[in-house]
Amino acid sequence: MPVKRNKKTPSRSDWRALVDGPNKKKPKTVTVGASIRIFLQKLKFFVMLALFGALCYTVYVLYSTSFFDDIIGTDSEKIKHIEFKTDGVITSKWIGSYVHYKDLLSRNKTLAEADIFAIKNALENLTQIKKATVERVYPDKLRITVSEHRPMAKAITQIDMRTILYIVSPEGVFYEPICMNETYVKDMPLITGYQLNFNGRTPQELKCAPKIVEFLAYSQSRMPMQKWKSINIRDLESVAPILVASTENDVKIIFAPKDYKKQFDRLEYVLKYSKENNIQDIKQIDLSLKERADVKLKTKQK
Repeated sequence: MPVKRNKKTPSRSDWRALVDGPNKKKPKTVTVGASIRIFLQKLKFFVMLALFGALCYTVYVLYSTSFFDDIIGTDSEKIKHIEFKTDGVITSKWIGSYVHYKDLLSRNKTLAEADIFAIKNALENLTQIKKATVERVYPDKLRITVSEHRPMAKAITQIDMRTILYIVSPEGVFYEPICMNETYVKDMPLITGYQLNFNGRTPQELKCAPKIVEFLAYSQSRMPMQKWKSINIRDLESVAPILVASTENDVKIIFAPKDYKKQFDRLEYVLKYSKENNIQDIKQIDLSLKERADVKLKTKQK
C-alpha cells in the first residue's frame, strides 16, 4: 500500500527565494564596531587635513618673518624695492618717508634684517590706517598693504591749546587725515554739538554715526548738488531726536532722523516757493514736525 506524502505548503520565505533566485546578494549589516571604525577613519582624515593646513600656514609665517632666515639660512639682498598697495589715499612716497623717519628701514639693511612687525605696528598706530600687512618678497622686495578708514565728515577739537582736525568714518572712527585733498576736506560737513571723549590719545567712536550716514546718503541721492556746511548732532540721541544741517548760506534746516522722503518733499516745496516769490532771507526751516514745515525769516515781512 503506497504511503501518502503530505504536501507542504511553501512558506513566505520559500516563495521569496524562488522569486529572487539563488544568486541574490544578501544585504550587508554594519555592526556598531564597524561604524566606529569608519567614523575614526574619517576623523583621522580630517585631522590630517587640518594639520597639513596648519603646517602650510606655519611655513608661510616663517617665510614672511626673520625666523625663516635664522632657521633655514636663506641669503637675502639689501632692500631695493618697496611695493605699496592701499584702498585709500595714502601715497607710497609718504609711506616710504614715514618708515625711514621712524628709522624702521635703512639703505644698508638686508631684507632679512627688516623688522616687519615693528613696521606693521608703526603703520597701525596711524589712526587713518585700519589694518596693515608687511611681507618679505625675496630676494629684495618689501611688500606693504594697508586698508584705510573711509571719510564721511570732519570734526575739530582743542587739545593742549592746539586745534586738531579729525576725519570721521562711517563707522564712527575719528582719525587724523593723511594725504587727503585740502579742497575735499574743506567741503566735508563739520560735525558740531558733540564733545570728543578720549581713550588715552585716541578719540572714542561716534555711536550715532549710522544715523549721520543715513541722512547724508539720502541727501546725496535726493539733492546731489546740496553741500552741508555743518551738522549739529547735539540732540540726535535725545528723547525727541533731531539733527540740524546748515547750508553754505547759514540756513539751518532741522530734520528728524526718520522718514526723510516726506521731509525732503517739504524742503523742495519750501525752496521752490521761496524762489518763485523772491524770498531770500530764510533763517531756519523746521522739517521735523509731523504735519507741517515751519519757516523763520531773518527779517520780518511787512
